[in-house]
Amino acid sequence: MKDQMTRKSRDKGSILILSLWTVVFLTFIAVMLGGSAGTGIRFSGRIEDISISYDLASSGMLYAIRTIAAGKLDTSPSTDALNDQWANDPSIFGEVKLGEGSYGFAYDKKDDSSGQVLTYFGMVDEERKLNLNYADREEIVRLLLELTDMDQVRATELAASIIDWRDVDDILYNTVDSASERAAYVRAALAYAPANENFHELGQLMFVNGMDPKVFVRIRDYVTVHSTGRININTATAEVLVAIGLSSDMADKVKLFRAGQDGTEGTYDDNVFTSVNKVSGDLEGHFALTDAEKDEITRFVATGKLSVRSDNFMAVCTGHVAGAGTSGKVISVFDRNGNIKYWGYVSLAS
Repeated sequence: MKDQMTRKSRDKGSILILSLWTVVFLTFIAVMLGGSAGTGIRFSGRIEDISISYDLASSGMLYAIRTIAAGKLDTSPSTDALNDQWANDPSIFGEVKLGEGSYGFAYDKKDDSSGQVLTYFGMVDEERKLNLNYADREEIVRLLLELTDMDQVRATELAASIIDWRDVDDILYNTVDSASERAAYVRAALAYAPANENFHELGQLMFVNGMDPKVFVRIRDYVTVHSTGRININTATAEVLVAIGLSSDMADKVKLFRAGQDGTEGTYDDNVFTSVNKVSGDLEGHFALTDAEKDEITRFVATGKLSVRSDNFMAVCTGHVAGAGTSGKVISVFDRNGNIKYWGYVSLAS
């Protein structure tokens, strides 16, 4: 009898313990499910905000492209310069309210004349950059030397690799033994060969044998694959002007001429080259040029590498969702007629 009572007590104790563990387990599951549901809701909301931010950025970009194509920003039909509306006009390209948020076009640029880092609200013309589909080796080498810490040998090798990517043959550039481009890529442990055609987008530059990510970041704002190939002397950086053959001193004079009296480019008092044929005269009228400098600028103009107008533009539009702290960025390259040459998503920031 006593054993039976003891056994019943032990069974009741086991049932109680099992019941308590069941309650604890079910409570744990409930907490986990509740937390997961909350996380899922928050994640779903985050995805929606991201989608909206990209929609806002895309809408802003399409508006900018249509505005360019309609000629509404073409205030000086024969020239393009850094004080034009497309380059910097906060009333058009600043923060614009739209739907559940806003969009805007803003980028920072160091003014070579004043040394200040200025915020511009607008687009960047591709004709201010060196087109890697047209540039010769010497031009690419000079740009690399201007922008990176490469020595002459390393810059020459990389410039040759860039040309090998775009040329139509399988022969390494400027070699006497007809060495194979494909073999060079195999030796470099690369699982692909040069395209042997023009670059279609700037990102392809990262696949070039010998290209370093740090070098790419340093030069990407100075090169393009979407331009006429001619350099707009009204917008080009000093580094690009040097790359196509102008001396550093004369490039600085070009920048000073453009900056006007306030010494800052992109403002109301900028001087603008109205014709390639007038570049020499404009500079001679502004500076006391030596005979050697006059000869240099005359030869430079005669190369046919210059223009005073731009036909292709790049813009980055950022969409912001009101109160969400979410931003989506869209980048596009397009021509004056509204033809889109590149479209992509840049980054996501919170």
